[in-house]
Amino acid sequence: MENHCRPWKCPVASCDFAMIGFLNQGGLERHKERLHKVVRADSAALNEASHLEDEALYLLLYGLVDAGDVDELEAIWPVCRSKVNDKTVAELVTMAAAQGSLSMVRLLWEWDDKTGKPRNNEVKVDALVHDALQSGDQVLSRCVLEKATHPHWRIKTPYRDTVVAVLKSDSADTFAIWKETLADHKGPAPRVSRSLVTELFEKPVLTTARRFPDQEQRLFDIWR
Repeated sequence: MENHCRPWKCPVASCDFAMIGFLNQGGLERHKERLHKVVRADSAALNEASHLEDEALYLLLYGLVDAGDVDELEAIWPVCRSKVNDKTVAELVTMAAAQGSLSMVRLLWEWDDKTGKPRNNEVKVDALVHDALQSGDQVLSRCVLEKATHPHWRIKTPYRDTVVAVLKSDSADTFAIWKETLADHKGPAPRVSRSLVTELFEKPVLTTARRFPDQEQRLFDIWR
C-alpha cells in the first residue's frame, strides 16, 4: 500500500515510520507507546528535559504542542531550543497555528521585532498562514497576516500564496483582517504598493477567487 494511504506519520524524524506511516491513529499510538515512550510523571521530569535523548525530546515536544499544553511547553522550551533544529521548530510552529494557539505560536515563532525579520528561515509562510486562517482564531490570523506582508517574507514566498489562503477561508471576517494588514503596507512606499497590487491579480489568485464569489467581489472592491 502506498504511503499516501497511511496518513498517520511518526513524529520522530529518524524513525522509519515517519515516512511509512500507519493506517490509523491507533496504530501510531501503539507504535509510539512501544518504541518512543517518554516518562512524564511530573513537572520535575519536564524540567530535566535537557537530559532526554533526541528522539524522546522530539516526541515530548510534538506531544505538548498536539495537546495544546502551553504551560509545560513554556517551562521546558529554554532548555530544549538548543537541541532542536530549525526545521523541527518550523513544524511545531505550523502545528500550533493549526490549533489556533497564539500563545504557542508566539513562543515557538522566532521573530526579531527590531529588524522585522524571522530568525528561523525554515518556517514556511504559506503553510503557516493557511493553518492559522483555517483555525478560525482571528487574533492569531491577524498576527500571522501582518508578518506575512513583511517584505522579507514576500521575497522568499510569493505573496499571492497568502492571498489565496485568505480567499480559501471564505470568511468575511478573515478578509477584513487581511484588508487591514494590507492597508498598513500600502504606503508610503509606492514600490511596495505596486508589488502588492501585481500579486493580488496574478492568475492563481484570480482562479481561486472564482471559486468563492463573495471573496472575489471583496477582492475587486479593494481597488475601486
